[in-house]
Amino acid sequence: MKKIISFSILIIISVTIILLTYLYFKFNITFLDTPKKLSKNQETISVTYINWACDCADFIKTNEELYLNDGSIDKNKLFFLEGEKDKLNLKLSEYIDSNRKKSLKVTGSFYEDLGIPKNYELKTPEKPEKALVFKFHKIEY
Repeated sequence: MKKIISFSILIIISVTIILLTYLYFKFNITFLDTPKKLSKNQETISVTYINWACDCADFIKTNEELYLNDGSIDKNKLFFLEGEKDKLNLKLSEYIDSNRKKSLKVTGSFYEDLGIPKNYELKTPEKPEKALVFKFHKIEY
């Protein structure tokens, strides 16, 4: 009888740990979500912020068209921005809060793989879909 109770407790603890781990990874940006391989191709691009009502990639190159011929959004043109340093991420946040109508010029590189930047602030409980990420080391308004 003690073995059955011990085994039952062990199963309950194991299921709880698995559930909590699943929920943590579902609702938090982790090392599994961030892109890893940064391109060596440096570029300066002009970007425009798009204020979505969701957690999703929210920048597009200023000179690119967001919509396809059928009126749907071309998600392949959307990307995240990630500052190389925390102070750059702070400047990006200030831009989003006050200057979002103006275009922004950033210098850096795209990651070669899709992901979510470490500094991305969730607006909803669930993580956004992975997208291109542009890591910048210079920002100009």
